[in-house]
Amino acid sequence: MAGRNRQWAFVRWLAATIVAFGCLVILCTTALIVCILTFGFRKHDYFYLVSRTFGRVYLMMVGVKVRYLDGLPFNERTPRILCFNHTSQLDLYLMASLMPPGGVPIMKKEMARIPILGQVLHLFDAVLVDRENSSAARASLEVAAEQMKTQGLSVGISPEGTRSRDGELGPFKKGVFHLAKNTRLPVHRLYIEGPLALQPMGQWFTFPGEVKISLLPPQATPGESEDSTAWTQALRTAYLERMETSGESHV
Repeated sequence: MAGRNRQWAFVRWLAATIVAFGCLVILCTTALIVCILTFGFRKHDYFYLVSRTFGRVYLMMVGVKVRYLDGLPFNERTPRILCFNHTSQLDLYLMASLMPPGGVPIMKKEMARIPILGQVLHLFDAVLVDRENSSAARASLEVAAEQMKTQGLSVGISPEGTRSRDGELGPFKKGVFHLAKNTRLPVHRLYIEGPLALQPMGQWFTFPGEVKISLLPPQATPGESEDSTAWTQALRTAYLERMETSGESHV
C-alpha cells in the first residue's frame, strides 16, 4: 500500500508540475507582453499575480492544503521584509503562493539557470545572491534595500540560506540583519510547519497533506550600533522557541 501511495503521489506531482509550469509560461508571456506595451510600468505587481497563481495551482494539484493560523497575511503593497524557516523544496511554492503585491524573492543565483524560472526571475528583478561570495551577496542585498525604499517592494528571504536536511534549524546568515538595517524596516517572521514530511530533502515529488503557516511577532529594526551577531541570534532563538512549542524540534 505504501508503494502504491508513493506511485500515486509521484504521478500527481508530475501532472501538477506540467500544469503549473504550463500556467507559468502562459502567465509570464502575458506579463511580458504587458510589460513591453507599458514600458515596464508596475511590473512587480504582475509578478505578484504570476507568483500567487503559480504557487496556488501547484499546491492545489499536489494536494497540499495551506492553513494560515493568523489569517492570510500581506495583501497590501508596502515595503516589508518576510523571513521564513526553510526545510523543504516545497517552501518555494508556499512562499510563491503568498507573495504580496510588489513582492520579489531573494534566491541563490543558481536558480536563474532553471529554464523558465530563471527567465521569470530576471524579468521581474528578483534578487539573486551568490552564497559562496559574502561580499557579493551583501552588495546584492544593498541593491535590494535601495529598490525596496524607492519602489515600495517587499522581499522574502530565508535566514538559513539553504534547506535544512533534517528539519532542524540551520545556522542563520546575517543577510536579514543587513537588509533590515539598510531599509530601517522590522522583520516579519513566518513559521512554516509541515513541509519536510511532505517533501523531504532528496525527494522529487510531494505527498498530499497540510502545511501550517503562522506569524511570529515582528523583530524590531536593528539599532545603529547593534551587534549583528546578537541580533541574528535573537532572530534564530525566536524560531527555535516556536519549533519547540510545535513539537518539530528533535533536540
